[in-house]
Amino acid sequence: MPEQVLPTIKDYDIFANLLRRKGFRLLTRIEIAKEFRRLALQPPRRVYGREEGFVFSANGIDVYVWTTWLADEGRAREADSGWVLMKQDDEEAVAYFARPVHRTKNFFHRLYQETWLAWFRALNRPLCPEEGCKSRMSITRGVALKSRFWCCMKKEGHQNHKPVFLSWDFGLPPKAIVFLEKIRSERRRYREKLKKAGKTVRPAVLTRRRWVPTKSEGGQK
Repeated sequence: MPEQVLPTIKDYDIFANLLRRKGFRLLTRIEIAKEFRRLALQPPRRVYGREEGFVFSANGIDVYVWTTWLADEGRAREADSGWVLMKQDDEEAVAYFARPVHRTKNFFHRLYQETWLAWFRALNRPLCPEEGCKSRMSITRGVALKSRFWCCMKKEGHQNHKPVFLSWDFGLPPKAIVFLEKIRSERRRYREKLKKAGKTVRPAVLTRRRWVPTKSEGGQK
């Protein structure tokens, strides 16, 4: 992995201003604390400081951005990664995790790229192309762990009474497609390199140590 390069306060300020222009807002202390209390969340390891998080909501999709930036200390956490995730239609489960962004050179630039993609997808959530339906399509898992696509399961409004699917890249502008193809090509080469060396790669979404609830929604331990 490339050498760690922690971002500066100037880097963070530029990033935060870009997000605000896109309609993101900072998560408040109360919002974060309320969620932790509601599920009695416990961290995967001892952590210090309050990390700045942003959220953007459109068309039933919430885009969350975790920056690793400690608000009160004016610096980034030394052991962490930036994350972008998407939730939909008030579901508790995360519908999509973008790849983690490590704190190397141009950290906030790369985090913004992942954020922009999630923002665009939320803002342009597709409607079912079937004339008798036009419902909002949902983020749905594919066969591979990280694969996603858009799906409409409201078969009663479809001509052939079957689900309708669209590519996860549906509607993205050409520049975004070029960026994604570059990233996917790099990943394919990396996987091939590991395969030739007799190694396997575990997606970060599986290895990331998560905050876990110690009680259920109903409040029982």
